[in-house]
Amino acid sequence: MAAAAASDPRLAFVYAEAVRGLLHQQNVVESLNTRAGNLIFATAFVSSLLGGRALLDGLGLWDWLALRCFS
Repeated sequence: MAAAAASDPRLAFVYAEAVRGLLHQQNVVESLNTRAGNLIFATAFVSSLLGGRALLDGLGLWDWLALRCFS
C-alpha cells in the first residue's frame, strides 16, 4: 500500500483521512469510557453517603425502587 500511495497523491490523501477518522473514533470511545467511569464513581459515592441515612426508617416502596435502580 505504501508504494501505491507514494505514486498517487489521491491514495495518500484517502489513507491519511481514514487514519484520522479512526483516531477520532478511538478518542470518542476513550472519552465515553472515562465519562462512564466518573458517573459510576459518583453514583457509588453518593449512594454510600446517603444510603444509610435514607434507610434509617426501614424499607418502603421507594427505597426498594431506588435499590433496584442502583443494582
